[in-house]
Amino acid sequence: AIAKYDIKHRQTIPSDSKPYLMDVDAFEMKASFHYLVIPKLDPFGFLMAKVPDWNKYNLIPGTTNVYNEGSYMGKTFLNTYAENDTLNIYLGKDGKIQASKKEVTKNNKHNIIGNHYVEKSDVTIVISNNSNSILPIEVLDQVPVFPAKGSTKFNIQNIADAVYVQHEGLLRWSFSLDTNQNKEIAYNFEIKESK
Repeated sequence: AIAKYDIKHRQTIPSDSKPYLMDVDAFEMKASFHYLVIPKLDPFGFLMAKVPDWNKYNLIPGTTNVYNEGSYMGKTFLNTYAENDTLNIYLGKDGKIQASKKEVTKNNKHNIIGNHYVEKSDVTIVISNNSNSILPIEVLDQVPVFPAKGSTKFNIQNIADAVYVQHEGLLRWSFSLDTNQNKEIAYNFEIKESK
């Protein structure tokens, strides 16, 4: 598809072979914001924007400069190849949300139950809101994935508040975190391998 952009105002562009930037158009779009936290990768939260009905604007994919409340946050890629009607835009790291992850694994080859060696892991994730606002948070974590018909058995516990995508080993929690509040997420899993 071809996008056509009409320049609404007259522009003076010097003919000195240097690149110049000019505004073609400006849109004001409604967006919802949340913090994406992936403690396995980074201790800080990533501010994300979800823009519904973005298809009605003539947006093209490409590198985009990101500003948040007037401050330059960096660059992101505007992926308008997405087929859904909500566009997710990364707005940069934000120190208002911090996370830590601790995983304790009990791996003992002498720990045998029946015909299986057993390895147990206890995971604790702590999320801290260091801002003066209630913030919506999405936490992602990952656990091992094993073939359903294999000899290795995997059992996970204490994830009633999470969405668990089993074939990807993906855990997702969504909640709001109050001003200067901490939230602890604790779960555990065990892996049983045949002797």
